[in-house]
Amino acid sequence: MSYLRTPLDPCRLPQLFRRLLIATGLSYVAAVLGYGGVRRAVGPRAGWTELFDDVEPWSYLPAPALIGLGVVLRSRGLAFAGAALVAVFGLRWGRRYLRSTPDAARAMSDLTVMTYNTVRSDMARAASGVERR
Repeated sequence: MSYLRTPLDPCRLPQLFRRLLIATGLSYVAAVLGYGGVRRAVGPRAGWTELFDDVEPWSYLPAPALIGLGVVLRSRGLAFAGAALVAVFGLRWGRRYLRSTPDAARAMSDLTVMTYNTVRSDMARAASGVERR
């Protein structure tokens, strides 16, 4: 007997697994969008929340996988939630990561690198081997 006092039928396990995947994906999208909304309302803060703000763009990374999972599982809700996450990423972080094509003179200096380095900037540049000319 399961928790709901109904027998677990082996032919229902794929349906239960599908529902679990959809619920997990929707919960993840709600958590990411909720955190983004709260951080926008609260504004920038010093301390540990700066670390969370640095990691926030990475929380949008599973969005294309959620769209694909929604298509495979035939869940419109999950596919649309993944698409909403992609759209919010574009609106929230678009100016920083989705820039227009730079001029030919600036093409060599327009490089965006996302790292977890927390050391001083000159030490990070030396450690990464990237020089700015």
